[in-house]
Formats: sequence, C-alpha cells, structure tokens
Amino acid sequence: MAESDERQEPEEPDEPVAPEPFELERIVAEDDSGRATWILLETYRWTVLYGEAPYDEVWDGRDGYPSTRDVVEVFGSWENLWELTGLYDSYYLRALDAADEDYEKFLAERHELRAERQATRREANKLRAERERLEDRLRELRRQTEKAKEKQRSAQDALTAEQARAERAERRAEAAERGAAAAPAQPVAAPASEDAEARIAELREELAAAERFADALTDQLHAADDRLAERDREIAELRRALGRVGDEAEVAHEEEAAPEPATVLEAVERAARRLGHLRFAPRAFESAEDSPFARPGLVLENLERLDELAARYVSGDMGEKVSDLAFRLGMNWRGGISERTRTRYGKEYSFTYEGRTWELGPHLRIGSGQGAGAIARVYLVLHPGDDHIPRSVIVGHVGRHLPDSTT
Repeated sequence: MAESDERQEPEEPDEPVAPEPFELERIVAEDDSGRATWILLETYRWTVLYGEAPYDEVWDGRDGYPSTRDVVEVFGSWENLWELTGLYDSYYLRALDAADEDYEKFLAERHELRAERQATRREANKLRAERERLEDRLRELRRQTEKAKEKQRSAQDALTAEQARAERAERRAEAAERGAAAAPAQPVAAPASEDAEARIAELREELAAAERFADALTDQLHAADDRLAERDREIAELRRALGRVGDEAEVAHEEEAAPEPATVLEAVERAARRLGHLRFAPRAFESAEDSPFARPGLVLENLERLDELAARYVSGDMGEKVSDLAFRLGMNWRGGISERTRTRYGKEYSFTYEGRTWELGPHLRIGSGQGAGAIARVYLVLHPGDDHIPRSVIVGHVGRHLPDSTT
C-alpha cells in the first residue's frame, strides 16, 4: 500500500472551453479531392469512438482509413492535423487520460488488497491449525495433570500411614528403653532395645523415602501445571490473534498500549500504583530490585491476575477454593510451603509489614527453566483480617526463588 500512497495523484483536467468555430467551408473549398474532409471526419470519429487521437501506427495498414501519406500530403504532418483539429487542447482527451490513471491506480490497489487478504487468510488458517494442535496438547496435559495429582494424593496417603507407623514404632521403642533401664541386669533387654532402635531407624528411613517420593511427585505435578498454564496462555493469545485478523482497529489499539516494564522493580511499582486490591510490603520492592528475571512484563501480568483474586478474597465472596480461582485466572498457584522447608529456611520466609512479622506461604510460579533470569516467584500472605489490619492479600516477596527442598 505504501507504493500506492506515493503515487502522484493525476491532475484534474481544466474546465472545458468552447473551441473556435471550425473553418470547414474554407477547407472544403480548397479540397477539390475531398481528402481533407475525409481525414477530418475520420479523425473526429476515431477520437470519439476510440478515446484517443489517431496516429501513424493505428491507421497505417488499416483498410478504409487515411494513411500517413494521405495526412502528410493534405496537412503536411500528423502534428499539423492535431493542431488544426484542436486535439492538443481537448478537454475530453485530458479527462480520459486522468480516468486512465485513476483506473490504473485502482487496479494496483485492488491487487494489493487481494494479496493482503490472501496473506491474512493463510495466516488465519495457520493460526486455526495451531490452535487445534494446542487444544489437543492441552487436553493431553490436563489428563497427565490429573494423573499426577492422583499419584500425589496416593503418595500423601502413603506418607501419612508411614508417619503413623513410625510414631507407633517410636513409642514402642521408648517403652522398651524404659523397660531396659529399669532392669539393666536382664540379658534380654539389650537385644529388645537394639531391635527397637533398628526398627525406628528402618521406619525413619522409609518415612524419608516416602517424603522424597512425594516431593518428586509434587515436582512432576508442578511441572505439568506449568506446561498447562503456559498452553492456556498460548491458546488465549491465539484466540485473541484470530479475533484480530483483519481488525485494524484492534491492531492500532495494541500499538498504542503502554510499553512493558523494563525491570521487575518497575513492574512491582506499576502494580502498586494501579492495582487497588493488593498490599505490598517493603520487602516486595527490595526483592524486586534484586531480581534479574528477564521477563518483567510477565511479573506484571501475574500481579494483575492476583489483583483479581484479591478483589474476591477481600470481599469474602470467593465461592470456590482459592487454588481453583487462581487456576481459572491463569496463575501457576502454590498454596504453601512444606514444613521441612519452613523448619530449615524459616528466616527466608519471614518479613515485616505494618510493624508486625509475617510468614510467607502461598506463591505464584512464573517462567520456566533454570536460574533467576528464567524463573521468578511472587510470595504472599492471605490475611483473614483482625482488629488492626483488615482482610487482605499482602505481597511480601517478588523475584528470586526462595530456598526450599529442591535447592
């Protein structure tokens, strides 16, 4: 279309001016053979019917029409003929030239529009095919996720049973130790105590193995959820893209959209200004400033989704589990951290806000891959409300992945 815009617009022909009367009597009187009258008649007839002045290439060799020889013998040259007939100043011919230029421009623009439409259709077909592929993949990932969740529930049940067995064994071992201490001279007490200790060690090892197994299954579930959330976002983007095909207004709107934040800190600052349902602790800004995450726009997008969840949470009208709402909003949600993580790294999950100390737990997982440049976390507190601080969602840390059992 750029070339069409650069084409020079054809000049509009001047207003028609009535020509001087033709001296036909003089010409006829001087034309004993009638050739001049014949040439003039054919010249005007050709011009009116064909839309252009006659010239040598169109009349020479055409039966019944004057030839170049006739024109030269009677009028001296083709130029003299055109001058005599007034075709040089013809409003009609100039109007036809302008119409020809407009028509050529129209044809060129139509060709470009057809090419653009065909390209748009091809792109739309590609997007539809890609959407179908991703929807198939999404269904498969959901199936895998449900399977992973079932495995996790089984592992947790097994873990609970193993913990109960270990506690029972420990109580039996303690009873055996007390009995051995009360009767140290009896030879049977030592083997019983040793057996109890061995059984305790065995059960504790089984418990640790069960916990490791549960952690592995949890990681698999998290990875499946990550892929599922990513596919959901991709499909949403494709659907928006399909809706935008041929919609120039939507494209213009996107071009005018605000630029993405350049850093994680800028994303948090922008969210703190714009999002009215979230509270941000000072540590959220400090941790964001330290974050090298390469996609700060994704952090802002997740904070915007979290603000939607916070609006429902603050109102007290959830209507569903927090995790279910978070999933529907497109967040990769985790409801808390393990007791092992809190025991080992409790200080890392503590922060201050409004003069009080809080413990982080629920968090969002953002990005995929390895390293602080590829993944990020948003840790928060779901505060039920008290006499000092109303029910709220407090963001306490944004940026680097805090240490846990996987680090």
